[in-house]
Amino acid sequence: MAIKTAPKENFSSVVTSSGTDWTTHLSPPLFLNPKRRYELALVNLETYNSIPNITEANNHFVYSPNGTTWKTITLLEGSYKLVQINTEIQCQLEANGDWNSSKNTHYITVGANPSTLRTFIKIDSTAYQVDMASSTIRPTVGFNPQTLTSGYHEGENPVNICNVNTILVNCNIISGSFLSGNQQPIVYSFFPDVSPGYKIIESPNNLVYLPISQAGNISRMHVWLTDQSGMQLNLRGEVVSIKLHIHSV
Repeated sequence: MAIKTAPKENFSSVVTSSGTDWTTHLSPPLFLNPKRRYELALVNLETYNSIPNITEANNHFVYSPNGTTWKTITLLEGSYKLVQINTEIQCQLEANGDWNSSKNTHYITVGANPSTLRTFIKIDSTAYQVDMASSTIRPTVGFNPQTLTSGYHEGENPVNICNVNTILVNCNIISGSFLSGNQQPIVYSFFPDVSPGYKIIESPNNLVYLPISQAGNISRMHVWLTDQSGMQLNLRGEVVSIKLHIHSV
């Protein structure tokens, strides 16, 4: 009876890292009475939206200025819109000397059809070709493997410029959460409401508490961020700060 009538216990912990998968060692350890039940909720998360949609996995654009010699344009890792992808490709075409300098125009243009949500690639020269079979950017811009020649070409699939739909905050000491039917220690999920480069400040209006699966002394807390597929989130070294609240029930 004494335990049931005892005041609720409350603990707060702020964990921070320049990565998205880290372990915080608690000193002194956090003691959770085995005779009581405890829950944990995310109070606040702060970082910057630096999630890249172009990485080493999808940053190659392969073209030919004559149908025989093939060149590869490599985009730096970053957060791109289609217009920025086009700008970077055309900038590198200029650097390679593969553009119409006398008219200040380009033989290859990448753009968007807002009605179909698909990418188009326009080639304004009978000599130029684009190899979408070898271009690793192909799934991002929605094309099937093929060689594109002179003319207007629209991707067969919707553009996949945003590959992260949800950010999942995981913590090893909780239970009661599932991802695609499998148990996963997800404390909180959200999608940033700011554009790339801006600060994310996520503070839920109503805290959702999940049961803590451990008791006794807790000396370490493992926190990691993933996307909707369970893949580790890439924030390119931005500092992440998370505030967690624990209370007894």
